[in-house]
Amino acid sequence: MKYVIAAALMCVAGSAGAATIANGDFDQPGTFNGGFQTLGAGSTGLSGWTIGGSGIDLINTYWTPQADDYSIDLNAGNAGTISQTITDMIVGTAYDLTFWMSGNPAGGPAEKQIDVSVGFSGETFTYDVTGNSRSNMNWEEMTFSFVADSTEALLVFSSGISGAFGGALDSIAISETGVSPIPVPASLPLLAGGLALLGLARRRKA
Repeated sequence: MKYVIAAALMCVAGSAGAATIANGDFDQPGTFNGGFQTLGAGSTGLSGWTIGGSGIDLINTYWTPQADDYSIDLNAGNAGTISQTITDMIVGTAYDLTFWMSGNPAGGPAEKQIDVSVGFSGETFTYDVTGNSRSNMNWEEMTFSFVADSTEALLVFSSGISGAFGGALDSIAISETGVSPIPVPASLPLLAGGLALLGLARRRKA
């Protein structure tokens, strides 16, 4: 019987998948070549992401990305946003959302700001571009930690500054950092109790 209960607990624990970020490196669809391309609010030019605010600039050769071929400037003519829904999270689990941040060094302000939120949790990140150049972006890895209170939540990156020279963003990823005890469904103790009674009845018959 103990093996049956263990199997039931394993089924509960394995019911959720692994949370991932779609197109976290901005390399899809990967058909744009050149300095940069402005994508306005509602554009479908960045796979996996919804673009809002005043739009963003998808950067190819205008500056050096943190990795691969593409990154983004969160300000097109003014502050923009990108968002997507993270799914397959486990309630009560701690997650680290990591991303690489720099800023457009071609104009002010020198301190760039990116606001990050997942559901009701949020944090503001800043980066000073003083001394940077488009060939030397000095990318810095940032980490936003949160505990999932739902199996899915909206992830939003928003520029916190005005103007055309915003925070730069690349290589977004998510990973689990700790799992709380698995909540046992109300029906599972009833199942275990029923199996225990069944085992007791069989012993009596023997």
